[in-house]
Amino acid sequence: MVHLSEFIGKRFGSLTITDFAGWKHSDLMFHCICDCGEKSIRSYEGLKRNSSCINGFYCNINKFMSKIKKIEGCWIWKLSYRFVKHKDKRVHVAQVLYFYSKKIFTHDKYRCIKKCRTKNCVNPDHFEFKLASKNQEK
Repeated sequence: MVHLSEFIGKRFGSLTITDFAGWKHSDLMFHCICDCGEKSIRSYEGLKRNSSCINGFYCNINKFMSKIKKIEGCWIWKLSYRFVKHKDKRVHVAQVLYFYSKKIFTHDKYRCIKKCRTKNCVNPDHFEFKLASKNQEK
């Protein structure tokens, strides 16, 4: 028989089980913490199927930042693309960085306007983020 203490500290992707939370129907439920610090309660079966944080792309910020080279105030994106897919939408890398740094995760209604002339710069301070009008959202 498996003891519940054997699950504590076990990792599933970016999530680590911290404590037993109880039962839901016939499934074990656990308190988990993501590498980004987000806490959640997940079922064991759910952890085996999907071990990503509720913040999705934002929780992988360290891996994300490794793709940036900082030069004289600009953050140069090393990859050929400057857009990433998040929730089935194309999102600019600078927008992801901006909203991560401000802890605002509802980017859907914003559009970014680049102020910097350096190619591949994704420094969020070199962009303006404005609410999109109804026509621009589509």
